[in-house]
Amino acid sequence: MKKILTLIAFLLLIITCRKDDEPRLSDFMMGMWKSYGLDFNGKQVTLYADIRSSSYKLSMDDGNTFVEYPVANLEVSNNYSYITTDIPDFDTTNGVIPIVTVTFYVEWATSGNGNAMVWFPVDQPAGDNSPPVIIWIRNS
Repeated sequence: MKKILTLIAFLLLIITCRKDDEPRLSDFMMGMWKSYGLDFNGKQVTLYADIRSSSYKLSMDDGNTFVEYPVANLEVSNNYSYITTDIPDFDTTNGVIPIVTVTFYVEWATSGNGNAMVWFPVDQPAGDNSPPVIIWIRNS
């Protein structure tokens, strides 16, 4: 019986240590990011994101105009690799920048330099302007 309890304690210790070694999405995402290959309404654009623990600052460059958006909320689900965030509706009219809340599933590099992630929209806001899949490269 003593050997079984020792074995169980040892296995719990190994499992606990393994979980501590795995990176958390919230830690991985922090920093400066640049999008890759985005097309909005037939126009190539680049997004820049400065991601903090619970917010981020987004900017967009279409080659002619550089736009900075207000700081937006960011919620990270470390257990399921989901984020919920406020993003601007990029198809704006009359200078109005409506904000929509979107949940993305995040695929991210866990080996090597960890320099890339992809955001896949899970829920779509109402209307024709659904958010794109966004490929991010760390912009150090």
